[in-house]
Amino acid sequence: LGAVWLRCGDLRLSDNPALHEAASACDEVLLCFCWCPWEEGKPGGPGSEGLRQDWSLEGTALQLLMAEALQGLAARVREEYGNRLLILGQDPAAPGTVAPGAAELLLEALEARRQHRRVAAQGEEEEDDEVEAAVYWNRRAEPWERRREVDLERRGAPPG
Repeated sequence: LGAVWLRCGDLRLSDNPALHEAASACDEVLLCFCWCPWEEGKPGGPGSEGLRQDWSLEGTALQLLMAEALQGLAARVREEYGNRLLILGQDPAAPGTVAPGAAELLLEALEARRQHRRVAAQGEEEEDDEVEAAVYWNRRAEPWERRREVDLERRGAPPG
């Protein structure tokens, strides 16, 4: 079981190194896009020390283009591969909530799928209690993206 963390710039299937590696190594691949604008280049956000401008896509024309690109990718994944694109996120301004970051969202999705597979395997003759799982992503150079990658690794994400 592998989860592929898709970010801006990763919304392609044919030449995506993380997706290729996951598809080669795993019997099942979860495609996950995490919408966490408060982590993505906002002054005061994680990894954004020294930023004077807001580099996130939130509230820009690029956000609209991203939505269109995600819809197109989801349709292609469904039609060509019979799979789904999971779009994960939470409004950080929602009353009474603490918005999870990308690492937490990815690990929650991966664990939910692992649990589902464990339950589905119960009653099968060759029951395997432990479902191996890994997270795959394409490395980035932006400080806020590196911080998110480090957070995922620090939380014990099994690297792909």
